[in-house]
Amino acid sequence: MATNTHKQNKKPAQPLSQQFKDYWYAGTAEISSYELNQARYGENREGTAVLIYVTEDFLPEIQVKANNQNTTNIPILKLNATKNFNTGIYPYSIMQSTFYPVANNQHALKVSSSMQEWCGQMYAQLNNKEKFNIASLLILKEKLMKTLN
Repeated sequence: MATNTHKQNKKPAQPLSQQFKDYWYAGTAEISSYELNQARYGENREGTAVLIYVTEDFLPEIQVKANNQNTTNIPILKLNATKNFNTGIYPYSIMQSTFYPVANNQHALKVSSSMQEWCGQMYAQLNNKEKFNIASLLILKEKLMKTLN
């Protein structure tokens, strides 16, 4: 785990425009789909990329989506970015989620990323509380096979 111990200077919340509220708090998401050309294993691979933006309330202490209204919740704009492509015979799936507070110009509160393919999976997460915490989990087929044997 890597840690950044520098304190952040928190900026005060900025009022959101009515136009922003009307668009982003209408209970819907914005979805954009793209054709993807992804380099992998020395070749360009065709696939799809999808960006999904949605606002939601965020629990700052445990850094997950809030299911209930609470004064400590932080309104965030979440981006789920996905990439899906094949490398020969097997598929790759990559997803990154970014949780960005909407009422100020601060850094993202959380960024998570995962990748799945036939040889294994990878997960990494950055949490931004009073300091940055980075954690990753790498599970490979060989390690799993050793555990099962």
